[in-house]
Amino acid sequence: MSDTGTPQAVTVLGAGTMGAGIAQACAAAGHAVTLVDADEAALERGRAAIASSLARLVRKGSLDDAGAERVQAAVRTSSDRSAAVVAADVVIEAVTEDLDVKRALWGEIGAHAAPGALLATNTSSLSVTEIAGFGGHAERTCGLHFFNPVPVLPLVEVVRGERTSDATTGRAVDFAMGLGKTPIVCRDTPGFIVNRLLIPYVNDAVHALAEGVAEAADIDAAMTLGAKVPLGPLALADLIGLDVTLAAIESLHRETGDGRFRPAPLPRRLGRAAKLGRKPGYGSPRNPSPTPAAAAEAAGGRSTRPHAEGVSMSEHIDDADQAEGIEFEHLSIAVDGHVAIVTIEREDALNALNAELLLELATAFDLIEGDADVRALVITGAGRAFVAGADLQAFADVRDGFAGREAALTGQDVMNTLAALPIPTVAAINGFALGGGLELALACDLRVAAAGAKLGLPEVTRGLIPGYGGTQRLQRLIGLARATDLVLTGRMVAADEALALGLVSRVADDAAEAALALAQQCARNAPVALGLAKEALMRGVDVTLPQGLEIEADLFGLAVTTDDAKEGIASFFEKRDPDYRGS
Repeated sequence: MSDTGTPQAVTVLGAGTMGAGIAQACAAAGHAVTLVDADEAALERGRAAIASSLARLVRKGSLDDAGAERVQAAVRTSSDRSAAVVAADVVIEAVTEDLDVKRALWGEIGAHAAPGALLATNTSSLSVTEIAGFGGHAERTCGLHFFNPVPVLPLVEVVRGERTSDATTGRAVDFAMGLGKTPIVCRDTPGFIVNRLLIPYVNDAVHALAEGVAEAADIDAAMTLGAKVPLGPLALADLIGLDVTLAAIESLHRETGDGRFRPAPLPRRLGRAAKLGRKPGYGSPRNPSPTPAAAAEAAGGRSTRPHAEGVSMSEHIDDADQAEGIEFEHLSIAVDGHVAIVTIEREDALNALNAELLLELATAFDLIEGDADVRALVITGAGRAFVAGADLQAFADVRDGFAGREAALTGQDVMNTLAALPIPTVAAINGFALGGGLELALACDLRVAAAGAKLGLPEVTRGLIPGYGGTQRLQRLIGLARATDLVLTGRMVAADEALALGLVSRVADDAAEAALALAQQCARNAPVALGLAKEALMRGVDVTLPQGLEIEADLFGLAVTTDDAKEGIASFFEKRDPDYRGS
């Protein structure tokens, strides 16, 4: 059977942006399409996306009304995967870039696919060979990598797995040509062709943004005007989706081990928040970031558990629509007045830091930094631990020194993000703060310990060393001699000794209550002055006194010209409380 122009039954699994686009392209070529998703809401979004895309084509004159109606009618939706796969001549999987999700789905595809069906994955970053193995029909499985927006872009990468037959490759090429696409055949290598070249380009642009080379809009303008590309790299990343971009660059890095592909910090922070559609982007006006309160509210209460009586999330919601799709599994965010409260909630694991929790923390910090109403942050843990360390199982699986270095750098990215927040941050150490937990607390400006808390860096007792900044931040806080004692012995210290060492600033019966009161006291002060004061303190750590005094003078010059300074001085003479606006 020829696949060029012959109407066939095509099943597309996954009704996201790519799945809906592939379904539309197949229907436009005359195929009978079943778009499948277990989530009815996703199916509804997929139908709406197809309708919207067709309407745009009609407005442009590329399609008439009858043609749009024909394409719409050729796409039916279903939540019954097995039935749709059994009836298909062609099955195209277009679900999220998660190997565990694909493993389960391809098991179903393999069990139900018709003997002569062409089986394809739309993966942009994972191994086609590995995915083909999940279904048990590797010889008739290939990659059909479409590009977004699918109805518009002509390229399809036809990816040969290690066991993909010549007949399957030829059939996939014919099928793509029948869609009016231009197929290019490539081997199953990390990134295939386009992503192997394109994603590092985007990643380099993000590194430039993170290093302060230029603003996002200027980086994009430089490339569109200077290199004549139609879309700047950061705008392109927003269009692709930061979750997809992150998955692609992490896959390249993991498969090649090449340092050129190490993900820049910003995709790591934002990728976790990205779920559907045009996801949170790089902070330019085209993609405003959601606020912490909006994120919590949009999560439908999952991540809005109040930390203390009287906390109200609704008072600070700016635009809940901005945060649609953001959902935390291992932490919650609450807002009390101008104080954000992040509670780590892996209670069954004593709140140990794993990769997912680190990414969620980075995302939460990014949301908090983008909310002008939040003027201080409290971090605490649920149950009897603040954070009892990093997840040792993750380190047990590390295969080489390079991977270990990358694991440390990932944790350091998160701690550095916390330390760089321009607002006061307070760790409420309610129990064990060990290893990565103490390193998290050390990245905060202030630490309040419960009377029964235990603190320490026990890594050497497990054949490791602190990797998330412990050896560096601890000595800067309490001095080299005391830090050496704690690091080399690996011993835990009680709250009273931690106070005497200068490791914590206060000890209280209820660390969370005392930390919240301390954060609220800070939050009553002028926001701009708080940020500048933090900057003066941090920048002065590793310079000489004369250099530090220069830094202080420069920042004082900035502070004295702000509206907050004018308000503070006026309120002093008028004997009233100041009303700071953060400007």
